[in-house]
Amino acid sequence: MTKKATSNIARTKKAIAKRMNSRAAKKASIHVISHKSKWAVIVEGSQKAYRVCPTKEGAVDSAKHLVKNGMNKEIVIHKKDGSVERQLKSP
Repeated sequence: MTKKATSNIARTKKAIAKRMNSRAAKKASIHVISHKSKWAVIVEGSQKAYRVCPTKEGAVDSAKHLVKNGMNKEIVIHKKDGSVERQLKSP
C-alpha cells in the first residue's frame, strides 16, 4: 500500500470517529437496511453507510456494537422491501 493510500485511510477513520462521536449522531437512530443484495448499517442523517455486511445478522450485530459503545439507544431493522421489521431500544 502506498503512503498516500495509508494517509487517506487514516484521514477517513478520523472523520468517521469524529462523526460518530458528535452530539447529533448520538441522538440519531441506527438503521439496518437492504443494500445491493447485502445489508448496510446507516446512522440516521449520514450520507454513507457505517458498514456493509453480507448478512442481516452481521449488520444487526454491528449496529448493536455501536449501541454498546454509547453511539445511540435505538436500532431500526428494516425488511428487504424497506418497511420496518422491528425496533430495538437499549435501556
